[in-house]
Amino acid sequence: MHNTMAEKIHITQSELQQIWESTDPDLPEFSKYFEIDNSIPFTPKLQLKENVEVTADQEDRHESLSLGEDVILGFLNNKSRKNRKKEYEKFVLKHPDFPRIVSEGDSWFQHPMIKDTIDHLSKYYPVYSAGAAGDTLRGMHESGDWMESIEKIQPTIFLLSAGGNDILGNQFPTFLNPYSDGLPSQNPERFLNEIFHKEIELLKQIYQDICEQIADRYPGLPMIGHGYDHVIPNNKNVPQKWYQSSDKSWVGKYMLENKIEDPRDQSALVAYIIGLFNKILAELAETYSHVHIIDLRGTIRDDQWYDEIHPTEAGYQQIELKFLEKIRSILN
Repeated sequence: MHNTMAEKIHITQSELQQIWESTDPDLPEFSKYFEIDNSIPFTPKLQLKENVEVTADQEDRHESLSLGEDVILGFLNNKSRKNRKKEYEKFVLKHPDFPRIVSEGDSWFQHPMIKDTIDHLSKYYPVYSAGAAGDTLRGMHESGDWMESIEKIQPTIFLLSAGGNDILGNQFPTFLNPYSDGLPSQNPERFLNEIFHKEIELLKQIYQDICEQIADRYPGLPMIGHGYDHVIPNNKNVPQKWYQSSDKSWVGKYMLENKIEDPRDQSALVAYIIGLFNKILAELAETYSHVHIIDLRGTIRDDQWYDEIHPTEAGYQQIELKFLEKIRSILN
């Protein structure tokens, strides 16, 4: 929550630029000026606190300056990629014989403000990260950044985290039917319309095309993907007190707007969607010998969710352990 009575903090544009370039987001100095905006699902953004006033460096030092959204949004992912690239290069120099990994993914692989899956995994292997918070499976497929990274690094293993933003992101409200009578937690598919089923089929085709591209261009390159754990809708009637950031709601909010208010129905609907996505990925793993899928359902404890759709650092560590186990089984 903002403290509207907080004392004004004045900082020049050049001073703020130095903080962006040199300050670790985990340090208190960073949080003095910035805060997280979680208003867009799977896309945590950084924004200036309301009491921070940025002034010009020369002449009229009292002229307030606004920061372009592209600067702030670009900072988050670019800073993370820059830091990870340095860590990757240091790891490779120290252990040139270690198997190299390329990762592509959404905020479960690159969360700008939380130590995530790849951060944990990078302690054991050199991971070249091409991910970005907010990425959709469709966007990754169209950009082809992951293929360029594979071409550049020639990795031993490719990791992919994708689909969550497509099924529980900005499109989620368009998938929902209003509440209709039924026993609580029973037949949750009645809440999903034809738009959802078309989208899930499209995601399957896109994921399949990525699998085939890798098989064609890099035969034998193992690919590890994952489903998602059961996210916990933030129901205003039954607030989840353990969230570290509980003032935002995306999944629960849209369910409530469609009168899907019973927590049992909400949980059943999430379980159905996540289960269907996991089923699709499992079928792809059966079809393609180079594809390995990790089922993360039941991995994250209730008190290991940062918000509705992102784990805490401890939650991400639980995910990392599953990946570590799978990677070692492939290498051995």
